[in-house]
Amino acid sequence: MKNKKYVVYEKLNKLGGGKNFENAKEACKYAKEILADYGFTVFKDNGETWEDVFQAELVSIGKGKVV
Repeated sequence: MKNKKYVVYEKLNKLGGGKNFENAKEACKYAKEILADYGFTVFKDNGETWEDVFQAELVSIGKGKVV
């Protein structure tokens, strides 16, 4: 089974690579800190996994990618 990597893009565009994480929880926490100036927040509902949160909060707005 292939391990997933979670990429968080730190700038307004995807240029510059981004930062890689081994798990979605750490990626979400990092994104919350680094993107705070842009009004980014992370909301995790009780039934959601961190991967669900990563997909909903970051991938959906083009600030993250699962590889």
